[in-house]
Amino acid sequence: TSVCMSVNNSLVCYGLQEFGTEEQKQKYLTPIAQGKKDGELYLGAFLLSEPEAGSDATSQRTTAEDKGDYYLLNGTKNWITNGSSASVYLVMAQTDASKGPKGINTLIVEKHWPGVTVAAKENKLGIRGSDTHTIMF
Repeated sequence: TSVCMSVNNSLVCYGLQEFGTEEQKQKYLTPIAQGKKDGELYLGAFLLSEPEAGSDATSQRTTAEDKGDYYLLNGTKNWITNGSSASVYLVMAQTDASKGPKGINTLIVEKHWPGVTVAAKENKLGIRGSDTHTIMF
């Protein structure tokens, strides 16, 4: 449905285009914008909303701890459009609590990476053409 492509194009592609590195654009933006990679469906999802915070980014509880070579994500994101069909997630997380809202950053996460769990599809009344899920780290 149009909501799936709206999330893919306006939230994910725009974020990568405006703020991604050239390497990230080549690896993620091109196939997400085309909707396919290696002949398979390739979409993105934007992970902001949380159970206790809704879409208020400043109240979120998801954290990302810098471990040197990677970030360790810990948290839950709810009501995620393209949650299961997406291959790539843009995840909003608190990386430095001492900075308040300025310590919130966006991380690129691939769905198949270890520690990523996609919960069952939400049973919604409307907009049933889009898959909506909870994603946990």
